[in-house]
Amino acid sequence: MKTFKNLAAHIQAALETARFEKTEEGTRVYAEIPAFRGVWADGRTRKEAKEQLRKVFKGWIELQTEQSQPLPSLNGLRPPQLAPA
Repeated sequence: MKTFKNLAAHIQAALETARFEKTEEGTRVYAEIPAFRGVWADGRTRKEAKEQLRKVFKGWIELQTEQSQPLPSLNGLRPPQLAPA
């Protein structure tokens, strides 16, 4: 199985799978990355929600790494190898 070149490429590929939905009568945008349980965010605009989603996903990756949990594959590619700090 092939591996993503780097973490940035993995994050970008995951963000490309994000789903967006307007909430609160269209005043907020909810975003999630379905393949990664618990990775969601919201914002006033789609752009803001995506920026927040990127931050949440990075935090989720850090937590998984700290707990020595593997990151799931995405689109048939493995994530880069990461080690806890």
